[in-house]
Amino acid sequence: MPHPIATHCLATSLCMSHLLTGSEDGYVRNYDLWGTCNSKVYLSQPQRQHCGLGDSNIRAGILRFWFDGLRGPANEGSAPSPIYSMAAHSDALWCLAGNAEGSIALHTLRHAPGQVVHVLKGHRKAVSSLALQPDEKGVFSAGWDHIGIVSKANDS
Repeated sequence: MPHPIATHCLATSLCMSHLLTGSEDGYVRNYDLWGTCNSKVYLSQPQRQHCGLGDSNIRAGILRFWFDGLRGPANEGSAPSPIYSMAAHSDALWCLAGNAEGSIALHTLRHAPGQVVHVLKGHRKAVSSLALQPDEKGVFSAGWDHIGIVSKANDS
């Protein structure tokens, strides 16, 4: 699955059917991992040459959709902030994307893909790691500002 720019993070659904990638260009890409592994679509010669793969036969990635992670306050009207961390709901209903400006965006995946539902703020620098609690009602985050944050959803 060639990317046009550096990829910083990956996340998958529990069934491994959704593979999410976060990149330097600020976009989240959602690939059909099962379809990619079982398809008969291969990379073209120019694509293989661009990636430095030579004459090998490599299956092409099946991209479901992509969306920008979140445009930070300093980037309003310009390019989205790079995505450095991601976490995905086990059934791929939503995902979290942590960006270079310290925000964590909650996006829908299956219904209205890419829509921002909520933004968590608390880091002053890039969010480098995200992990969901086992019940998926909370998230742990760590950032370049040396702060670790636990966010928990309301039970109401």
